[in-house]
Amino acid sequence: MLERLVFTFGTLYPDEIITALLGTIPRNFYATLSNYSIFKGGATQLPEKARLFFESRNYDPQTFSYLFAKEDIEHDYTISGRVYTVNIQQELILDHWELYPDWYRKQDVLVIDKENKSHEAFIYTLDYDGERLSEFKRVLNDPEKVLKNANATRQRVMDKFPKFFNHI
Repeated sequence: MLERLVFTFGTLYPDEIITALLGTIPRNFYATLSNYSIFKGGATQLPEKARLFFESRNYDPQTFSYLFAKEDIEHDYTISGRVYTVNIQQELILDHWELYPDWYRKQDVLVIDKENKSHEAFIYTLDYDGERLSEFKRVLNDPEKVLKNANATRQRVMDKFPKFFNHI
């Protein structure tokens, strides 16, 4: 079975949310990503499809925000995160959660684990402007609403691709 590593640091980091999305907590380890910074964006930056998606889920555009990482060699910042081993079905669910490719995109990165070993992974990222953060909360929006939408995303993807999920 094809598996890939995904580096997470924000909403996909906590056990509750990853479990709601994937039905389990995949094998994982803690790692760092160098030369990237974390940014905060708001509803005004959302592409139309993403804006409509969040409006349909009753997120307040005045308070809605999200995190994203992007390469930032100039500031020599390191992001601490969690790396999950995901199969193709799990990656499909994560893609829907991140509205890939309509909102987030995927970028290959090199992460370093606690034993200083390098691993190839991918990260969901944006090329937007935003507020560079030195400190952040991993989940910016209402955690109950995020969990509800994570469960709904998982179910929606499984319903949309039933044959793809019958094998797991």
